[in-house]
Amino acid sequence: MSTHMSRVVLLFAGLAVLVTCGIAQDNREGRGKGALHNELTQALDCLTRKGARLGLDPSFADERTYRLRYFYGVRDSDVDRENELHLIVYGRDHQSALLYELLITGKADCPHFEFINTGSLKLSKRRWLVRETLGGVYSYKRVQQLVDFISKTRVVRLPRSEVVQSCTECSFR
Repeated sequence: MSTHMSRVVLLFAGLAVLVTCGIAQDNREGRGKGALHNELTQALDCLTRKGARLGLDPSFADERTYRLRYFYGVRDSDVDRENELHLIVYGRDHQSALLYELLITGKADCPHFEFINTGSLKLSKRRWLVRETLGGVYSYKRVQQLVDFISKTRVVRLPRSEVVQSCTECSFR
């Protein structure tokens, strides 16, 4: 094989790797009306129900839209699971946010959400810092790394009108 042909083959192989990695990353980042749109609205349904243990007070977020970022899947192989959704909901003051980590199980049309961790965040010099979270020092460091990672994904806006009570089951650890 000629040198030119070898370079062309290597170039296409490199492009294939880049495209594959880009698609894998896209499957886990915020995509608005993408595959996780229903799961995001259903998770917000759980959080805004009356009596929800980790309830999201309606006055916390904007009047017409929830602003959020999320990551779906495994970020830390020691603790995360493939069906885990990591969700940040931003406050209307643009200075505070809430983090939720939850497992999604059950049927696609009527899933079960198990909320396994939560945290409060504050904006400090353009970085979201963890103020409180469940667990000890290791948990705090892990959650801060997760927040830093999620903060690099794009903001998704979900209209409040799309968050309606559904058959979704919710449980809180």
